[in-house]
Amino acid sequence: MTIFQKLFLHKKGIINVFFLLSVVSLVWRQGSIYTGSVKISELLVFFTLAFILSCILFSKENVSFLKVLVKKYIPYFFLIFFFAFIGNIFSSFEFSGIAFYKVNIILDYLRMFFVFLFFFLTLYVIIKSPEIIKHILIGIAISPLIFWLAIFPKFQSFFLNSGRLRGAENDANYFATWIVLGIIISLFFAFFYNNQKIRWPWIINLFFVFPLLLWTGSRGAWVSVFLSISLLFFLYFFKRENFLVFVKRCLLVISIFIFSAFFTFYILPHESRVMLLYRTVYPLINNSAFSREVENQNSFLSLNSKEMKFEPKLFAFGQDRQDLWVSALYGFITHPTGYGFSYSNWKPLAVLIGDIKQGSHNLFLEIGLTFGWGGLIVFLLFYMSIIKKSFGLIRKHKEFPYGIVLFVLLSSLFISSLFLDTITLRWMWFIFGAIVSYDFVLNKNEKLNV
Repeated sequence: MTIFQKLFLHKKGIINVFFLLSVVSLVWRQGSIYTGSVKISELLVFFTLAFILSCILFSKENVSFLKVLVKKYIPYFFLIFFFAFIGNIFSSFEFSGIAFYKVNIILDYLRMFFVFLFFFLTLYVIIKSPEIIKHILIGIAISPLIFWLAIFPKFQSFFLNSGRLRGAENDANYFATWIVLGIIISLFFAFFYNNQKIRWPWIINLFFVFPLLLWTGSRGAWVSVFLSISLLFFLYFFKRENFLVFVKRCLLVISIFIFSAFFTFYILPHESRVMLLYRTVYPLINNSAFSREVENQNSFLSLNSKEMKFEPKLFAFGQDRQDLWVSALYGFITHPTGYGFSYSNWKPLAVLIGDIKQGSHNLFLEIGLTFGWGGLIVFLLFYMSIIKKSFGLIRKHKEFPYGIVLFVLLSSLFISSLFLDTITLRWMWFIFGAIVSYDFVLNKNEKLNV
């Protein structure tokens, strides 16, 4: 045994630990190349990559499976970069100010390269260690709990933005997509991973994670979690549950969410309660009715709303997605080549106060505007292949119990992506990689020695 073989004797465990930590730490978004700091998840990804490369170079591992998958998926990624480059070239002729944003363009290329790299790292780690998925799912589910630190005034300037829980220097809407994953996973372990008994630790986790989702004020994520939970219960009801068990679990989950919501509204800071009122009650009633409630009623609602100014434009500020989508669709139709990476800097769909430039707020429109018609077709082919594989995992749920939860996680991200630009959302690419990995592992026709 050579010195390198001894050094990497426990390589599998080291790689798994680094990769597990890199996935779980994705939620901690503090760090930026502009400030000269690196996100902890990125650092852990590079550590994982370094160990994998060392193993391949010095331990003579059998990585024939990786060669097969790289050969299959590299064409998709090459074409996406190609269409992005074409879009940037055409934009450079049409928009004279594009030269001012060359750093932004380069960074967007690097971000895209990073998520492709993360996708392939996911393939390697999970195919070599399929059992790691349980530990990763557990890590994702409990990771949001640390953000309860935001309840303390000392940390609120870091974790909150206008009363909304944004995570660690993150955006509240993107942070909410992570919390939705945690809620779905908690439900999976509480009710479906072991059918013999209810796992109360997961119910407790659910009780404390759900308020964090409300605290983000992300209505798109609220829609996503409602539809995703409905899908999870629907799939398991038809796979293995009787009607009585189904009803009991539905009632229990509803009860948890109701008590959790009341707990949320009374424990949050005043600014956050006002934010929730704006984003829940106010859109449902007209301005004058809401004003009368505040003026005339001695209620919790009015006590937390006296300082509010009832201006419809204030609520609509930055939330007019229908206008963004119409503008994005027009840009997509009229520019078949797309605008390339970082297009919102020179071709924003809207500009808010403070020179905040808006993109499409929709994954598929974002891809169309960035990569053009050709790039959208390529991505849709890739995306459809992922969906097809996820359906295959559902059919093999007895052999692979995590197939349904991965499908539901993918569905939740799809719903969230209808309201957000998520092309480089790293946990979405992790889910992509996990689905491809387990499809490969469970494929009985594969003859490779993995």
